Amino acid sequence: MLRMCLEIGRSVSRLTPFLILVAVPFPFALLSAHETAYGEAESPALPSVESLRSALAELTPKYPVPSHPQVFAIEGDYAAADLLGFDISQFGRPQSGTIPEVQVGHPFRFTAYWRAFGAMPPESRIHMRIEGSGPTLNVDEDAGAGNWDVGAVCKRSYEFKLRWLGYSGEGRVFISLRWKDEQDGEIMEREAILYAGPILVRPVAMRSTISPAKLRSFFGEDAVPLNAALRLGKGASVRIAVPKHKAVASASLGIVSAVAYQTETPNEAPICRIDFLDKTGASVATQFLVYGVSTFRADIDLYSPGAALASDVEIFSSTDSTRTDEDGATLQHHLYAGRVLLPKDVQVEQLKISYLPEKGIVDIGEIVLMRGKGGSR
Repeated sequence: MLRMCLEIGRSVSRLTPFLILVAVPFPFALLSAHETAYGEAESPALPSVESLRSALAELTPKYPVPSHPQVFAIEGDYAAADLLGFDISQFGRPQSGTIPEVQVGHPFRFTAYWRAFGAMPPESRIHMRIEGSGPTLNVDEDAGAGNWDVGAVCKRSYEFKLRWLGYSGEGRVFISLRWKDEQDGEIMEREAILYAGPILVRPVAMRSTISPAKLRSFFGEDAVPLNAALRLGKGASVRIAVPKHKAVASASLGIVSAVAYQTETPNEAPICRIDFLDKTGASVATQFLVYGVSTFRADIDLYSPGAALASDVEIFSSTDSTRTDEDGATLQHHLYAGRVLLPKDVQVEQLKISYLPEKGIVDIGEIVLMRGKGGSR
């Protein structure tokens, strides 16, 4: 019963600042760019409608957190602050979609709207975890809770950055507060998860680390590398512009890739849809990266050095892993050299690559165009 009363009181208290703004037209003061308190009238003068609207917009998050989050606390670890909502912006542009999106490899600003219930431990951190069809992403920052005013609503901004080849695609984001405290002389790690919801991590191609000479040894002297590496997961797609000096009439496409984080993939299952686009963005041809034909698995099954694989896909490279087999031999990861043939020569200005499975990821180490009979333009 006590816990129920606390939860009811907590839910009502979350709504109080917003109800005051709507129901009681008295002035209030902004403490700073990152900290705001309601109900502090500095003069008896009534504020204008415009100033009320501006202040309400300033203190209304784009993504409000429900009054009863899906997961509030782990094993009874209750934080001394509640998350009322948040905003996300990147490249100086605030998010406007129904689902927040972030792009890998570039910093983004996460603005939290906190309601403080008590003093936070000095080393509290805000933690963001993104789970999808591939590896989990984790980032965190100092929560900056040292001078929070109990009962006030505070607006704080944090800067996060997701590593390039971590994960891209549809995912679920968990936002929590983490801190340490002492219990019976022992330092305990604490965490309160305050929000869980969908997120889209957008991929960006980065520079490939594969040498052009090695690519030509596999794909032929006419191979034109695009110098692009990326990782795609569930629901992810990316457009890659072909530089003008590399645009050729292509008969086929070479892709160095491997599938990972899959429990099981049937042979001849399509992994990626590849659209060949002209300069207007219209598709002039569509083909697929196919499991067991033009790509294969990387790290679900690790292979002994020199192991012959039950696949027709040519191994492009093998890298030692940190694991060993029963005999102590170092197991390896593989990348594969796949070829995607086109029914005719097409002039390629852009490529759109879309990941199709519900699970796993594809690692693409490089993409090359192979000149057709028409050569370059």
